[in-house]
Amino acid sequence: MRSKAVLGFSTATLAFLAVGTPLCRAQYPDDVHPIILDAGAGKTSVQGADKRNFGSFVIYQAGAGILFKSRPDISNGDSQAPTRHWNAFFKGNFMYGQADLKPTAVQPIISANPQNPSLLAATAGSGKFYCATLGPGAQYSRGRVSLFGQAGFGWLRRSIDLTGATTEGTVLQPNNPSVFVQSGNSGAFRGSIGVAAGTKGVRAFVEAGLVQGFAINHGTMLAPMLSGGVRW
Repeated sequence: MRSKAVLGFSTATLAFLAVGTPLCRAQYPDDVHPIILDAGAGKTSVQGADKRNFGSFVIYQAGAGILFKSRPDISNGDSQAPTRHWNAFFKGNFMYGQADLKPTAVQPIISANPQNPSLLAATAGSGKFYCATLGPGAQYSRGRVSLFGQAGFGWLRRSIDLTGATTEGTVLQPNNPSVFVQSGNSGAFRGSIGVAAGTKGVRAFVEAGLVQGFAINHGTMLAPMLSGGVRW
């Protein structure tokens, strides 16, 4: 089911790109920027095998890219010069989020690893997710509204940190001490679609997407990722 969801989302996103790119005719000339920048925050749920380990959590993200098509040339003063509503871009994205392990997930880790005595002190834990991807996208703009979509591949890091109870007081140990840390790095797919609105230049945006890990992180799927922020 999860693989079908990823396939369906990636197919829809790539279809959006395939249709949009050949039609690149964009935005109004005074609102075309050669560089795309965005930053935002939101929340994601967890699917796949990791769903039993984590609940939803807050994510932070930022991106930067370039347009494939330059600003339309209107230097000849032709009032009939066509505007280009479609534009294609190539953009990199970075995402970070941290989630608490569900209480029911800690004890099975201890029971499954009796050879590791340090785990006996674990009482709680957290997971950190880092994702960096790169890929093409398409954007349709008309007036003060832009629709955009992107698909890309890159890197996903999933890090687990198990913590124990404070034994030296909160003055010396303001945070629970870490007793075990393990991380896994793999490839990843990320797809997203969104809408931006506002005056020319900086616009507010909302976006929905997903991240699917591969290899050691194939059981990790962050979806739906719902976020908002500013885009230029």
